Amino acid sequence: MKKLLACLTIGVLMAGCVSVKRHNQQLVEKSSVNELRSDVDYINHNIVSRTGLQL
Repeated sequence: MKKLLACLTIGVLMAGCVSVKRHNQQLVEKSSVNELRSDVDYINHNIVSRTGLQL
């Protein structure tokens, strides 16, 4: 039982490390101007549709 718990703990920790590495890689990669503009337009649309405020 202890071995199973140890294996599961190690597996969870390793999976967590991989997901952090992927997340950090996304932060390092640069986005194009068009991608950023698209993101801003998406957020603006959501704010306007939910609150009625014009930005």
